[in-house]
Amino acid sequence: MQSSKIIKWINWLAVALVVGTPLFYIRKSVYPYTFSKTFFFQAVVELIFFLWLVLAIKDKKYRPKFNILSLAVMIFVGVLFLTALTGVDFQRSFWSTQERNLGVFTYLHLGILFLVFITLNRELNWKRVFYGSTVASLVVVVIGFLQLRFPHILLNEPIDRPGSTFGNPTFLAGYLVFSFFITLYCLLNLGIKDSGQRGGQKFFEVFFLSLSLVASLAGVFLTETRGDILGLAFGVFTLILFFSIKPNEEFKFLAKPILYRFLAMSLILLAFVFWFTKSSNFWSHFPGLSRFKDVSFEDAGLQPRLIALRAAWQGFLEKPITGWGFENFNVPYNAHYDPEALTISYQETRFDKPHNLFFEVIVSGGVLLGFAFIYLFIAFIFRLIKNGDQLWKSIGLAILVAYCVRSFFVFDTIGPVMMLYLVFAYSVSGQVNDGFLKKEKEEFKKVISKPLLLGSLAMGLIFIYFFNWRPTLASNYQYWGFINFVKGDSPAAIQSFEKAIHSGMFYGYYFVRDYAGAIAETYFFRPETVDKEDVARVLGMMEKVTKEHPKDAYNHYALADMYNQVSDIDPERLLALAEKEEYMALELSPDRQQIYFSLAKTKHLQG
Repeated sequence: MQSSKIIKWINWLAVALVVGTPLFYIRKSVYPYTFSKTFFFQAVVELIFFLWLVLAIKDKKYRPKFNILSLAVMIFVGVLFLTALTGVDFQRSFWSTQERNLGVFTYLHLGILFLVFITLNRELNWKRVFYGSTVASLVVVVIGFLQLRFPHILLNEPIDRPGSTFGNPTFLAGYLVFSFFITLYCLLNLGIKDSGQRGGQKFFEVFFLSLSLVASLAGVFLTETRGDILGLAFGVFTLILFFSIKPNEEFKFLAKPILYRFLAMSLILLAFVFWFTKSSNFWSHFPGLSRFKDVSFEDAGLQPRLIALRAAWQGFLEKPITGWGFENFNVPYNAHYDPEALTISYQETRFDKPHNLFFEVIVSGGVLLGFAFIYLFIAFIFRLIKNGDQLWKSIGLAILVAYCVRSFFVFDTIGPVMMLYLVFAYSVSGQVNDGFLKKEKEEFKKVISKPLLLGSLAMGLIFIYFFNWRPTLASNYQYWGFINFVKGDSPAAIQSFEKAIHSGMFYGYYFVRDYAGAIAETYFFRPETVDKEDVARVLGMMEKVTKEHPKDAYNHYALADMYNQVSDIDPERLLALAEKEEYMALELSPDRQQIYFSLAKTKHLQG
């Protein structure tokens, strides 16, 4: 087989990646939007990697090429792994939680994707990739608008702000901010580089890109996510400011600096007017802007975030060099939990993220990861300066500003972070072009042996099966476990959870925790539907989880609640175990009211 065919496959997989990741979700699963979406992303990256590996083995020109940005990406991912090793729970750092599913393992995939794309350089059809991304964003926004009219279009759940296929309006908004700037780049680039196109084709592309651009902009405001709206605004302002200083001469009549200076001053004036009149009912007619109405440090909705940030800072001061390990923010948060959080909302008393990416970085990896993170963006800026594409230089800077501003208010998820690494790769490797395989065909006629190709693909499929398919299948079993418990079919529920634990592998302890909680609750309300032997066996599994993850206070007080619920099986022993777990939880989170409440229940049951 010729290497040109493999390059074509990689190109189509790259399109599948940017189209499929935002759209993919599995309805009948637990955390259907994040858990399955990340596995789809990882599976496609693994296929791309093992196909690229064949090229790299056969031809040295496809082997990694190092520059300041690729070195920065490698350093960041490497330090992320190192600080996870020195953290308090490496398993949680490496695989992440079921809810977030963005651990070190996923960042390794992001780093690999970046390296593969920069080695393919001009062989990758970036125009097709970016256009695929704009198609996906357009579909995602349309689904978001439909959710307002038909709230149950994706899942049987009420919504007040659409999250579309991302399930969460903030996760959706972060993705659309990137999509807005990439679509804008394609649209402006179309006028610069594709002037020789046939009129009909160019008109269609202009119409499609303009529609996608407006949709991405409307989608961000539709989510009413303040951090992303601010990020988008600052990014657009940066772009206009850049053009006012150094406009692109190829824009013809748009290459007038005074035009952009006028736009910049207009935006500043509009921002001042809005800020001083934000309480007016006039702004309530604009989606997203109405949520800025009561913004202040006294805002009740903001207090849990501020509590989490204070806990993050205190956690950083305790472990300033290497941090607690990625995804382990729950440990310092519990240790420095402020009981005032409960006066605001019970839902806001458990934080696994500080809702600020910069604080998350330093509490996760200390100054080591903090410096690696800063170097990553310095390297990106340096790469932009060296980039010969004047338009991308300005768009890339706007993307960076927008990303940094939004990161003050939220953490990363698979949608935005995938787009970020695509932006990194494009900054190194090329321009939007139609130059797919337009080089001399002889360059792509290297013969790839079938055993090598089949062996590499087999390895890719093995990775996909163990690291992506099995956990995805486990989430489906977990879903049916909950459904069957609700239906009162305990044997079927137990069978489903057992399958989930068997298939879940690296995420198994989350399935165990849910399984134990569900069976204890079922026994408490309907003891006749559950065998005591099953209860004892599942409690033993939960005890193992607690021992393997001793720093997580939640494991201890969740287990104590389970002991309380099934205590009539063996009151003396189980209540003593509950009390032991509650005091262990208090050592980890001494001010958490929930633990005292659990302890009160235990004392009551003891008489």
